[in-house]
Amino acid sequence: MERIQLGSLEISSVPSIPTLVDEVVVDERYLVCRNGAVLYAVPLRSVVETMRPQPVVALEGLPAFLLGVATIRGAPVPVVDLACMTRSSGQRLSKRFVTLDLNSRCVAIAVDDVLGVRQIQASMLGALPPLLSDLDEGAVSSVATLDDGLLLVLHAARLLTDAAWAAIEAGQGAS
Repeated sequence: MERIQLGSLEISSVPSIPTLVDEVVVDERYLVCRNGAVLYAVPLRSVVETMRPQPVVALEGLPAFLLGVATIRGAPVPVVDLACMTRSSGQRLSKRFVTLDLNSRCVAIAVDDVLGVRQIQASMLGALPPLLSDLDEGAVSSVATLDDGLLLVLHAARLLTDAAWAAIEAGQGAS
């Protein structure tokens, strides 16, 4: 195992695993959020805005990590509970929503806190360890540490699978 330190960012990687290059760009900027003790990094290029949570309407048939749909800027937007998706803790009342643009679709992630923007070099991030590589259809692209906390780097475009989008659309049609 290789440990790399860059300021307060420490990355542990397995040398035999190739470096992730499809989602992480050299010196990419990330919005860092927190749920409980876990930190999440979302590519800043995917972030639309942060806001106070909006009322969420639960829909039948959604995966457990989907809280439901909120009306944001006049449009229905699915809300993902990151803590539930990564199994870091149960559902709780989130203090912030972060809306993301996913190639013409919008999704909100529910988080406890938005900590700010950090610049992270691609060379600091490696692929997930083999046992974690199937975690939620690739929604988590890398694992690292930041300021002594676990940092999960999200692959924003993979937060929701086609099946999850279909369930959301079916639930909206039924309501």
